[in-house]
Amino acid sequence: MIKVAVCDDEEQICVKLMTITKSFFEEIQRQVWVAEFKDGYQLLKSNTRFDIIFLDIDMPDMNGIE
Repeated sequence: MIKVAVCDDEEQICVKLMTITKSFFEEIQRQVWVAEFKDGYQLLKSNTRFDIIFLDIDMPDMNGIE
């Protein structure tokens, strides 16, 4: 199973990325688990190793570069 993280402070972006990601993996018939995070701190606290991370660069507090 592929583990994907979507980390963005904008809800619309998260929903769109999650929808596209799930659709893609369904199309190629691969299992996927997609987790949503609102900021970098939540992502780091998850203690999960992700195969793919969609990370927003411009977020309050901890941005995608930090």
